[in-house]
Amino acid sequence: MAYRAREPHTFEGRQTFDRADLNESTLTMTVHIKEEMPDTWGLIIGDVLTNLRAALDHAVFGHAAAKTQLTEAQEKKLQYPVLQDSDQWLGAPAVPATASSPRKPKVDSAKKKLDPFLHVDALDVIEQSQPCHSADPHRHWLTVLNALVNRDKHRALRTVAYVNDDFTVAYSEAGRDEW
Repeated sequence: MAYRAREPHTFEGRQTFDRADLNESTLTMTVHIKEEMPDTWGLIIGDVLTNLRAALDHAVFGHAAAKTQLTEAQEKKLQYPVLQDSDQWLGAPAVPATASSPRKPKVDSAKKKLDPFLHVDALDVIEQSQPCHSADPHRHWLTVLNALVNRDKHRALRTVAYVNDDFTVAYSEAGRDEW
């Protein structure tokens, strides 16, 4: 029988109400693990994530190879950039230190590295997809994917849980001290 079909988890919910305002409550869900996930899941998920990241690199390579003949050195350097700072796309000069701020090193341009190899439309898509354009670049899906793949390179990912059903968690000021 498949792992999920054996119902490896049970869930226990507890709701507490704010005495001052009965419209405010805190719901606490506890997951009881009856059976651990198979050890192979971390390896499988690591492979899936690595393949997703590699697909981005393959897309860049495919566009570059269609535009120009690549040397072996150029092939090795081509990759889909994941940029959390907008200066990384266009580049930025070094800025000397001042009394109130530290020295900023030169930032190489990811666009300049890709420009000889990719059509302007491909460059536009890559730029628009970058985490640096989101409200929280550290939580952008590309940043998370990149971080997980880098962690997985030398060890198995730890798969800690999965959810059978959709659910929503809303933040409330009331009851936050109970966490």
